[in-house]
Amino acid sequence: MAVQILDTREVPALNADGAEAKPPESYQYQSPIIKLFGEEMKPTLTQRFYASRWPCLIWFGGLAFLAAVLSVWGAGFELGFLRNWKMIGWYSLLSIITGALGYFLAIFPGMFFIGPLLHGRGLINGAPFEKGDRVQIIGGRFDQTQSEVCSGWQGDSVRVSLGDEAAERFQDVFSPTQLLRISNTEQGAAPNP
Repeated sequence: MAVQILDTREVPALNADGAEAKPPESYQYQSPIIKLFGEEMKPTLTQRFYASRWPCLIWFGGLAFLAAVLSVWGAGFELGFLRNWKMIGWYSLLSIITGALGYFLAIFPGMFFIGPLLHGRGLINGAPFEKGDRVQIIGGRFDQTQSEVCSGWQGDSVRVSLGDEAAERFQDVFSPTQLLRISNTEQGAAPNP
């Protein structure tokens, strides 16, 4: 399914005498069109953000930090405790343990929040990808490299043809958020062997 956002406004402007007014020659209306199939796209900042590790780092790091802060606050921390090294040590240990606990407890709700969010972003980028699809890589060492999907991988990830060295080091494996479809096989065409 191709996603296209088209401007469908077709309300003509009228002059005072009722005739249709035309814009000046220098005026060109640019309708906001996003084409995902059949044409190369320049990745947006949002696509680059989701192609990076930042969404997961923010989720897990943020919840770990929140757990540490709430545990220190719940234990009754006061600024006067900063004079006693023993109390500083205990509160540091408390924040490290609860931060680690918050990190691991973030996994369960993350499945219901981060997983669908990244899956949706992959769909916007043109997923699911199949063998033979032309893609552009977003971010990383191979940023803006155009290549072809050569096989599927674990989950929704795919391998992209980037040469033998990248294949040996598994640097050719990308998630759908890191790829952008630039062309699609014709509908009804025979599948690639």
